[in-house]
Amino acid sequence: MAKIAVIGSVHLDVRAQADADRYEKVEDVVGAVEYAIGGCAYNVAWNLVHNEKLLEGRTAPDVVLLSAIASDTLDGHAILAKTTASRLKVVQLGSVAFSSGYVVHIQASPGTQGTRKAVTASAVERVEIEDRRIRRHIKRSDVVYVDSNLSTAGLAAVVLACREEGIPLIVAVASDDKAPRVAEALAIGQISEKHPCVVTMNVLEAAILGCANIDSKNDFVALRKKLHATVLVVTRGANGWAVCSGDDYHKVDAPKVPGPVLPSGAGDALSAALCLQLAEHGIKGLLPNALAPVVDRTLPVILKVATATPGASDFKSVKSGLDPNSASAPALVLTVLTAAIVAAVGFAQGLRLAMFVGLFLLICSAGGALGSLVRPVWIKYSKHSARDDSRATEVHWEQVVLAATAAVSAVFITFGLQFAWISVVQMPADIFNVFATQPLRPAMVGGAIGLLAGFGADRYFSWVSKKVIEDG
Repeated sequence: MAKIAVIGSVHLDVRAQADADRYEKVEDVVGAVEYAIGGCAYNVAWNLVHNEKLLEGRTAPDVVLLSAIASDTLDGHAILAKTTASRLKVVQLGSVAFSSGYVVHIQASPGTQGTRKAVTASAVERVEIEDRRIRRHIKRSDVVYVDSNLSTAGLAAVVLACREEGIPLIVAVASDDKAPRVAEALAIGQISEKHPCVVTMNVLEAAILGCANIDSKNDFVALRKKLHATVLVVTRGANGWAVCSGDDYHKVDAPKVPGPVLPSGAGDALSAALCLQLAEHGIKGLLPNALAPVVDRTLPVILKVATATPGASDFKSVKSGLDPNSASAPALVLTVLTAAIVAAVGFAQGLRLAMFVGLFLLICSAGGALGSLVRPVWIKYSKHSARDDSRATEVHWEQVVLAATAAVSAVFITFGLQFAWISVVQMPADIFNVFATQPLRPAMVGGAIGLLAGFGADRYFSWVSKKVIEDG
């Protein structure tokens, strides 16, 4: 299974569309506004995890998305809910308290889509990236993808870490205003053609970086050498894309898609194909004859939807309730199994124990439900809400240990209550003798062990949460 680290922006897309004829005539023009989750890194990660055409005949890669998401802002809540619903593994690059957004105004005439002006605010651009944190994830990866929504310093840190760790790198230019960052970061990171490095951009971004004529092989090769990239890929809109490796230059036509085509997100889908091909086949997987068939089946999935990824604007899919990532889910499962075992023993030895089994199940189920309610509160008031990649979608070892400890604690308390009940029913005349009688001693021991186990489980979970926050 390929391991891919995707580093870059996740933000809330706000798309405002209005009639082009009225756009310049009135100050407040009537139109349509749509909200969706976007960002180059999110789009690439989504395709790597969910684009079935890209994954056709392949094992889905292990993808971790490293970004900066505010946990206490309106957009942050929407982003975190959506990434959770999309089953994406998210790691925070740093603590942020500001919003991430992409606002675009589209001037449209009937049947056409006119000029568009956009403003982007990326939280990931304003975060100081710790070298230790990103290196840990880079070392685990077969390929690293990074977009230019990071600051120049952040980009350079990723480039340098990949070069020193020997990990193939894909750098995507996110916009024309951020194109110069890529050239500067590659120079600072001392990237060379000996290290596998792929740079991808569109025609406008290529022109800003010095490729005056995209159809000129000499200009294209010169830009690749200027960036010290092993492979340069330039998207050409409806005209397809071009790739340069060494002195070889090839133009590839776009796939034929019937009906209206919406190009938003197409470049990110191509980047996802680059990531998977590079991880599985190396640089030879990026040659046109190997890459083109993958791109041709991947892009139509994106070109047929209005947003950069399917379902990006569907916030109805984000549901509240018991989160399988929390400790409460495995706790409830272990509770039911443990209760079943204790119930069997209880019915074998007498109804009194079975009665306490019912109490045990009730207490543990209530505890599990309480856990599902407490977790969102912890997310809301913690500095970080995204978790490490090893704690994203499946039941994890520390959660199992916590749940098992809670179950054992409940068992001790249950048997302690049983002995206490027997002792109280047999109430001696001298109350002091009650506490000195043999049947109550197990209750005292069981209760003490139960309390200690519960306290230990709570401290353990707090320690795990702290480590996740500190280590990313």
